[in-house]
Amino acid sequence: MSYSIDFRRKVISTRKNEGLSIRETAKQFRIGPASVSRWINQIESKASTTRQRKIDIAKRHYFDNSQLCFFAAYQGIGCNHF
Repeated sequence: MSYSIDFRRKVISTRKNEGLSIRETAKQFRIGPASVSRWINQIESKASTTRQRKIDIAKRHYFDNSQLCFFAAYQGIGCNHF
């Protein structure tokens, strides 16, 4: 049987708000626990599959000359390369 999106949302929100187990939720709505479990997994998998850029611009770190010289000295390279 196919259930509407609104019904699925109601089932999942009721489970979350009332702190019910999958089995308790299924019994309350008279549906199979496999359906409840599948709907929860579908929501969680959508949340975890959001694409991320390889390089997040906000996380880039630009070094100033003094930091570059420090790293260069650590690697045994002179600062005149910067």
